[in-house]
Amino acid sequence: MAVQTRGTLASPRPSLPVGQNHLMSIVHGPDNFAVCDLAGSFGFARLTSDVVSDGPYFRYHFLEPAVYVMIDARHLAPVHASCVALDGNAVLLCGDSGAGKTSLAYALARRGWTYLSDDATHVVRSRSDHTVVGRPYSIRFRETARLLFPELRGYLPELRPNGKVDLEIDSAELGLSVALEAKASHLVFLNRVSGAVKTRMEPFPRGEALRRLSTVICYGSECVRTEQKRALSGLLDLPIVTLTYADLADAECVLRRLLDSRG
Repeated sequence: MAVQTRGTLASPRPSLPVGQNHLMSIVHGPDNFAVCDLAGSFGFARLTSDVVSDGPYFRYHFLEPAVYVMIDARHLAPVHASCVALDGNAVLLCGDSGAGKTSLAYALARRGWTYLSDDATHVVRSRSDHTVVGRPYSIRFRETARLLFPELRGYLPELRPNGKVDLEIDSAELGLSVALEAKASHLVFLNRVSGAVKTRMEPFPRGEALRRLSTVICYGSECVRTEQKRALSGLLDLPIVTLTYADLADAECVLRRLLDSRG
């Protein structure tokens, strides 16, 4: 990484990374950019000192996407899902942004489940046993989570580099049991609703599951993306359900029974 001693002449303009074959670029203007060779696991960035000194901005826009995408291209397949485990069996909680993945994962962890990830889980491509890895050392909540969990009210929300107002808390501060990896046993697509509703599970179409899981496969060569989609296809061997719920405690009981039924 090359850091220019001067400040940014033009204000950085955040944008999503752009991929073409084995290359990925992150460009926030003429003064701040990065290029990653996903085939060679090599990245280069040229940034100004003020951007690097802004830790959250540098981490969110440059460091994390570059490192995670290079690791994914080499070893993993990304899944837009939270992940918690019970007795070593991991449940992937899938859904669009706002589906309640993080809140439910945290609610489960408060009740003795093991926390792996809040919204990004990764399948290990070299394994055939559905091993997944997470990012368990922090958890990010929407500001509204403080209404659900009183213990979060002592944490102040902050404006994140993506423009959202969130809480980011070390999982150790919350006393969560964590793990870096586990073996996936179920895919659960969340359907959170408001009002009085009976918590229930129903089968989820496997073709639709694969379509939704594959939407995050967008970087790397055609060969890499094919391998990643193959790894996601392997998850279709697992039981796949949709969970309709409003109450977190009821949802935990239903999911616990789901795992108990495996025995």
